[in-house]
Amino acid sequence: YHRVDCEHFRDSVSTGGVATRSFEFMPKGAALAPHFRFLTLAGKGPTLSRSSSSEVENMATGQVFLSYCHENKDQVRKLRDALVSAGERVWWDEDILPGQDWNYEIRRALRTASAYVICLSTEAEKRAKAGIYPEALDAIGIYRERRPGSIFIIPVRLSPCSIPEIQIDATRTLDSLQYLDLFPSGVWATNVDRLISALRTSRSASTGTTL
Repeated sequence: YHRVDCEHFRDSVSTGGVATRSFEFMPKGAALAPHFRFLTLAGKGPTLSRSSSSEVENMATGQVFLSYCHENKDQVRKLRDALVSAGERVWWDEDILPGQDWNYEIRRALRTASAYVICLSTEAEKRAKAGIYPEALDAIGIYRERRPGSIFIIPVRLSPCSIPEIQIDATRTLDSLQYLDLFPSGVWATNVDRLISALRTSRSASTGTTL
C-alpha cells in the first residue's frame, strides 16, 4: 500500500482536544477503493481502518473528469471551454504539468471527481488501444461505490459510434447508461445544457451541496 494523495493529509484536533493525524492509503495499481486510513492519536500508535464508501464519496471535489481520445482534442477543448464558461470545474489531461506522474495525476483526478464524462467517437472506436478504456474501468469502480441511481459516468458521443459494452456489474454494461450526442452541430448548445444539468445533479449528490 502507498499514500495516494498528499492533499488528503490532515492534522486535526478532535472535540475532546486529542490531536490526530491521518493519511489516506490505497492498494498500488488501483485508482479506487478500498481506501484505508492511518489514524495516529497523541501518545498512541497508529491504527488502520477502512474508509467507508460514504467517506470516499465525500472526497469528491465537484470537478468534472473528461476522458477522450487524443484525435478528438479540438472537439473536447470546445466542450471543456463551454463547461468552464458555465461555471464548471473541469479536469483533463492537459492540466498535467511537466514532471508530474501521468498515471498518478489521472488516478487522483478521477478519484476526487464528482462526474466522469467519457467522450466517444468514430476515431476512438477505430483504435485497438485507447486510454479511455482503462480510465472507464477505474470510473466504473468508483460508480459501484455510489448510491443506486446516482449520476457519475456520462457517455458523450462526438460522432456516430457504438457505446462499448464494458461491464459495470452483473446486470449492467456501459451502453445501458443514457448517453448524449454532441453532433450534429445543431444540437450542440441544447445538449451541452443538458450535460451541465446532469453534472450539477451529480455534484450536488457527491458533495452534499444543493443545486
